[in-house]
Amino acid sequence: MTLSLYIRAALTPKTLLPILGSISAGVLLMTMQTTSAQAAGQYYNCANANGCKLVDSKYFTSSYTKTQYPVVLAHGLGGFTTLFGVIDYFNGIPEDLMKGGSEVYTTKTSAVNNSEVRGEQLLQQVKTIAAISGESKVNLFGHSQGGIDIRYVAGVAPKYVASVTAVSSPEQGSKTADFVKTVLEPNNTSGQPSNVTTQLVSGVFNLIGGFTDIGSGISFNQIQQQDGWQALVALSTDGAAKFNAKFPAAMPKKLLWSTD
Repeated sequence: MTLSLYIRAALTPKTLLPILGSISAGVLLMTMQTTSAQAAGQYYNCANANGCKLVDSKYFTSSYTKTQYPVVLAHGLGGFTTLFGVIDYFNGIPEDLMKGGSEVYTTKTSAVNNSEVRGEQLLQQVKTIAAISGESKVNLFGHSQGGIDIRYVAGVAPKYVASVTAVSSPEQGSKTADFVKTVLEPNNTSGQPSNVTTQLVSGVFNLIGGFTDIGSGISFNQIQQQDGWQALVALSTDGAAKFNAKFPAAMPKKLLWSTD
């Protein structure tokens, strides 16, 4: 049989229609997969005061890390989102979660402050995230002090919280904070430092906090409230005990390990 006869045989309706049908079905499945994966696999940067901005989205992903509700990441003391576009606080974790099908949001709260102030800032961002995603709840992941901040959200607004996961969080207080507070002002339980040295140290931490705000893309006139002394008191053993009594929601029944 000549080449022309082969081509003619291949192009008959009997053979061509099933081929076209298979191709069409394949294209449709790819489109459905792309749409579904893109809807799930997205990564947002929610630096406070700037709202949530889409960072990236993946068209083809697995469903390995896909969750029913969005994943919200909260940073620790001195934290940020992406510092000057160079240093990523969560070091690729949002991208990996996104590739697995998660819708991920990173948040920015005061780098240096207590967890009631930071937690309230986080709550406002969670409300924004719920509105953007169209979901009623979120999965909260907090690193270090962020693991305490997310418990504030769970305590005051549980209707927004599907789960709470704390990573390396000093839930019972930090011995390091106890040591620093003892060196500076062991008997000061007020809201403000009372000597020049403590004021100076607190001021340095406040500057660091403002620096991380600017580095995260927050404008000068919208820099978040920073308070080094309040952060130190809150992270001490006594401060943690008071916080835990006030916000017992999501407090671990038993700690497998702790870090200071």
